[in-house]
Amino acid sequence: MRRMRIVPIVVPLALGFLLALPANAHPSADEPFRAADEPSNARAIQWSPPSPKNTGLYLERGNVGGFVGYPFTVTDDLRADGIVFGASASFLFFPFFGVEVAGTRQNLELLPQEMEDCLPPLSGGTIESVVISTSALFRALASSKVTIYGTAGIAYFINDLKPGSAPADDLAEFGFQVGDDIEDALGVNLSGGVNVLIYRSFGVFSEVRYMRATADTLVTITDEATQISAQHPSTQKLESIIWSAGFRLYF
Repeated sequence: MRRMRIVPIVVPLALGFLLALPANAHPSADEPFRAADEPSNARAIQWSPPSPKNTGLYLERGNVGGFVGYPFTVTDDLRADGIVFGASASFLFFPFFGVEVAGTRQNLELLPQEMEDCLPPLSGGTIESVVISTSALFRALASSKVTIYGTAGIAYFINDLKPGSAPADDLAEFGFQVGDDIEDALGVNLSGGVNVLIYRSFGVFSEVRYMRATADTLVTITDEATQISAQHPSTQKLESIIWSAGFRLYF
């Protein structure tokens, strides 16, 4: 009789103790068992995305700068006129590869030519060109502070012609007026040079740049008495080699 009285008391107490345990004290069937040697208070490993340097293209370093130089023409009917100046910006995607955008301002003087069966492509003057180039940039380290580089790409020549006097003056004696026009043109840009790092964010460079394009031209001859015009379309080769030196600011 005494044993029968103890059982109804013990069973409810045991059930109440089990229900009072915390929920995480009873692992679910689909929860993996914790390793025996793993501390119970171990922090969960947090995932973080890889750095940009490990994902392919990344901006390692860029620079902006300015330069001055002098053009050496390689055609018979052009002559360099004054200094060249410009600016450039480079962006590196890999340590040895990037892109460069540059703007160059140059003047080329048209040399007078002898008139034979027809007028020359242009009757003289000065061609003022602003050349915008976009190029692939390749570089190699010569030392910790010296970099050798080269570029290759396309160049767009924005041309403006300041007409000269010859041979327009010769035709003016016979009552004819000469008008010249030159179009913008797409060409090529090649360069090579050396960078020298002076401080962490400042350096100097020297380079040789080759630019070439062929522009459409139009010479118009007008009879001043009758106002009748005749046109002579042709082309003008714009080609120069520029030696320049300048500075760059790195970021």
